[in-house]
Amino acid sequence: MDSAARASLAGFVSTSVLTSSDGLFGDNVEEKRVTEAPAPRPEDTAGYKPLYEQLQERKEQKDSEWKEKNNPFAPPKGLDEEEFEYIQDLESKREDVERKRQAQHEEDLAQFLVARGAPQSTGSAQLSSQHLLKYPVKNELEGLLQKRRRNH
Repeated sequence: MDSAARASLAGFVSTSVLTSSDGLFGDNVEEKRVTEAPAPRPEDTAGYKPLYEQLQERKEQKDSEWKEKNNPFAPPKGLDEEEFEYIQDLESKREDVERKRQAQHEEDLAQFLVARGAPQSTGSAQLSSQHLLKYPVKNELEGLLQKRRRNH
């Protein structure tokens, strides 16, 4: 059987021939068995898992991490000190811009009224006659409605 195995592997050089003294025949040297893979260590055999299972575990771990990170139903995280200060700074800047805009508006309105020759109002609540005709005060509106009802 040994000769049959050698005959089936034509062109194959065994390790016994390579390690022999003459390099041609391996009969006078005892054959050394060469394993392609190292012997399994005892700790590896206890925790051995097929590659498919290892990949599945990694995939499940990544999926769970992603779900924790991107869960739409999770409560929002709280603001840290830096974010809180940034938002306060934005709000104060917005309020300053609004105050400046309102002051500029009042100044422009005062200049317009002076240029028009109308007396300057003490407050911006005074309404022009055109505004009152277009948007009557609530009591005047009720009076107009009652007059129309009586006439019809």
